[in-house]
Amino acid sequence: MALTASLSQKELERVAELAYEGYAVRVSLANDTSGTLTAEDTVAAWDAVKVSGPGYADFRDTIGAGVYSVGNQRYDLPSFDAEFTAETIGYVFNRIYIVIGQYNAVDLDTTELTNNVVTITTTAAHGFSAEDEILIRGATDSDYNGYHVIVDVPTTSTFTFALVSADKASASSTGTAATTTESTHLHSALTEEPAITLAAGQIQAYRVLLATDD
Repeated sequence: MALTASLSQKELERVAELAYEGYAVRVSLANDTSGTLTAEDTVAAWDAVKVSGPGYADFRDTIGAGVYSVGNQRYDLPSFDAEFTAETIGYVFNRIYIVIGQYNAVDLDTTELTNNVVTITTTAAHGFSAEDEILIRGATDSDYNGYHVIVDVPTTSTFTFALVSADKASASSTGTAATTTESTHLHSALTEEPAITLAAGQIQAYRVLLATDD
């Protein structure tokens, strides 16, 4: 006698929400010349062999809400295309790895830009520190949106970062500022064999799929 178990659609949806929806995702390229890294190694170990330098940037995105696929009998999250461009020099990679992170967000109150320095005031204590990388989303002035590195934290509810642009007076703002607490271990890793060498200006893209099933 054998038992067969299956999870309900609602349970798969709940698991997907807990694991993925609204979370940050980072896709990075690595050149593991030793060939020893596996998906079980830590993010820190992978970051130690990550491709870096001119013309390279990690791909970052936010995972949206998914939908149950009757045909696949699983809860599929929206796919996204991680695109990498060698801008000023070519680079070599043989591994692609994916990291999931959770946002630690606080609402924006006001924004101001003076002498190429942006000052953000938040509605509550933000808990950020100098040199933290933060993501601003949904700001009333979209010029402030995106990833920035904090230069200074004058008070518990203000922080500054550099932005080369014309001065802008203090103004109230919608949106959030957030740091990302990434998982200690990878979500997944892929291998390119042989390694790929991109010439300057060449683009390489990967479609990333996430899902939960029983």
